[in-house]
Amino acid sequence: MVMHTSTISAVSTIQLNLPHNHRDADNFKTVELMYIELLKRFYQGKTLKTLHPINDMEIEYDPDEDKMDINKLVEAQEKIKEELAQDDL
Repeated sequence: MVMHTSTISAVSTIQLNLPHNHRDADNFKTVELMYIELLKRFYQGKTLKTLHPINDMEIEYDPDEDKMDINKLVEAQEKIKEELAQDDL
């Protein structure tokens, strides 16, 4: 599985102990099985508690240094999630 930083949509409190050399064939299979088990335990990730960027991760916004307001980005993300959750499609 190839992951790119743009594929990360949320951060959770779940911690996995991954093997150091994940490119080895045996270790790659171990990581794959760990991922599948994680999906099974948390109903395809639907019941995973995710961290809120402002409340839980304490990300702050400084208007003098930051180009984007993190509060506006989080609000926009929540609005999009709500719209996608509706069954109007």
